[in-house]
Amino acid sequence: KNYPKLKIIFKEDTSDNLLKQLDEAKIDFAIFAFPYELPESIENFQVFSDSIHFIHHKNRNNKAIDNGSLLLLDQGHCLRSHIMQNNAILNRHISNFSCTSISTLVAMVDTDIGVSFLPKMAIDYGILNHYPNISIDMTSTKTKRDIGVIYRKNNQQEENIKELASLLVKS
Repeated sequence: KNYPKLKIIFKEDTSDNLLKQLDEAKIDFAIFAFPYELPESIENFQVFSDSIHFIHHKNRNNKAIDNGSLLLLDQGHCLRSHIMQNNAILNRHISNFSCTSISTLVAMVDTDIGVSFLPKMAIDYGILNHYPNISIDMTSTKTKRDIGVIYRKNNQQEENIKELASLLVKS
């Protein structure tokens, strides 16, 4: 809306793949979730924090994370590592089931296969609107991540990238 002549292509991918595409100059910047260990060649600009909340089926007897009950995204997804870093998660807690998208993860919690965590921005976006059986523990706010952009160092468009990143807060 603010830049009608600007052409932006959105593509979701894993952190490692986005870093590779940046390194190969296939993309100019990426929206990224932190903390994440970045290579020396990459700059980052953090824009806002996003809390991560515990979710479970409303009829679940035990609202805690039992052995084998924690549903996570596959290895390589930053949300998985943010959950693992910020909670007392042990390998025995993690379910044998895994998935590649947040929408699949939500569907699995809705069928009471297990419990999980969701970022507040996904909750605010309405990902749970069609899942009345899922309860959110809004008091579980010790887990968070920062959202921002990454780009190659010495990028001629650094100021423009930061300006576009600041629009994330407004949206």
